[in-house]
Amino acid sequence: SLKLAQLKREQQDYKDRVQYLKEEISKFDQDEDISEIEEELDQTKRKVLGYFQQAIESIDKEKQSVLFERNPIERQM
Repeated sequence: SLKLAQLKREQQDYKDRVQYLKEEISKFDQDEDISEIEEELDQTKRKVLGYFQQAIESIDKEKQSVLFERNPIERQM
């Protein structure tokens, strides 16, 4: 009877340990998922930033072109 109680206690300890390890593995998987998501967000951020930098450069070039074309016209007035 005492031996049975000890074995049941050990069994419960093992079950608790297994549950703890499963939870830790789950946390690790979540951390991995978070890491992947952060990497994807960083890549997306770089793409969006690049897009807007190109758009700004394009607008600046167009602005310079318009100013360059406008300059001789203003001199004639």
